[in-house]
Amino acid sequence: MTRIEFLRSRIEMWMLAEEKAALGKSYTIDGVSYTRQDLSEIRKMLSMYQNELNKLVSPNKTGGLRRVILLDD
Repeated sequence: MTRIEFLRSRIEMWMLAEEKAALGKSYTIDGVSYTRQDLSEIRKMLSMYQNELNKLVSPNKTGGLRRVILLDD
């Protein structure tokens, strides 16, 4: 499994946890149960994984490579 695939699977898992917690149900990840009161923690984890994925998928804001031109004096 690549790092991108791993991050996408974690995002999907935390999105499901958010959905369940928002409905007042509990959800367990790695042996820890999350409930409605844990929505901020769930959203924090979602944000962390999404930010990490964004850095891998689009490493700079332009989405392309930077070109450096050296000029002789």
